[in-house]
Amino acid sequence: MCVDGLLTRTVRVTNDGEFSEQILKDLISQGYEGQQLLRKFKGYSRAIRPAVLEMLDDNKTFAESGKGKIPKDELYAAEE
Repeated sequence: MCVDGLLTRTVRVTNDGEFSEQILKDLISQGYEGQQLLRKFKGYSRAIRPAVLEMLDDNKTFAESGKGKIPKDELYAAEE
């Protein structure tokens, strides 16, 4: 028997700067500083939302295709 459906949950969006901090750490570790750091940071920050929306769309397409169905006995099988 296959599990049919998709589990979703609402995610509360907060502006706690988690992505910003990760982006800054990465850019600083790559040696960016000053105005160059600011330009790179703005570019990466603008790219996050479209990338997340594309990923969600890809996941929705995959879920609707039925290719991700897992037999119920495998889904709830004990971990080895």
